[in-house]
Amino acid sequence: MTPKTRGARLRLARQARGFKSASLAAQAMGIPVSTYVAHERAEASGRDFGPDVARRYARRFGVTPEWLLTGWGHGPSDDPNAPLPDRP
Repeated sequence: MTPKTRGARLRLARQARGFKSASLAAQAMGIPVSTYVAHERAEASGRDFGPDVARRYARRFGVTPEWLLTGWGHGPSDDPNAPLPDRP
């Protein structure tokens, strides 16, 4: 089941790629830990990420930017070569 929020999808993608903490993921990408943590907690803090940042996260975590932003697309356990389902 796809998480409902961007922050929850980002957290799931990070964990699926083997990063045990948000801090480790942020350091690996060279971004401030506080920024990354705020993005994972976007639903609580009001700090969200947009398409440019989603593309960067998607490349690192092996998902599509669309999945991070909307929940539609290829998530961390999906075959990237499989056809996408129809939008609801």
